[in-house]
Amino acid sequence: MFIKDFFKSKLNIAFAVLLGVSIIALIITSFVPALMGVSSILFGVTCGFTIPVVLWVRRRKDNSKMLENVELTQSEAKHYANVERSNKWTFIVVMIMFGIFAGVLIYTGLMIYIR
Repeated sequence: MFIKDFFKSKLNIAFAVLLGVSIIALIITSFVPALMGVSSILFGVTCGFTIPVVLWVRRRKDNSKMLENVELTQSEAKHYANVERSNKWTFIVVMIMFGIFAGVLIYTGLMIYIR
């Protein structure tokens, strides 16, 4: 089962705990506005921590080796190559967006307390 494999890694357990703490901090922030910066920083760290976790999941779910022995027609091979290229660029863009979002959230959280 994939869930058991996911929680075998300490990195993934740390990510799940960090996400849970971030959500709890967000809930508490609605009652204690002084913790808004802490909540923002925690979500920024969680977004930054998402990048290695997603890389781990992508590496574990790599299906490219399964298709090595399958014979494809020329049109199917071309279609599969286009899909793979599209998936690769989509993945890169999403990882860049997670990185930017992490930076913005951490910066915002710090500016709440510095000003």
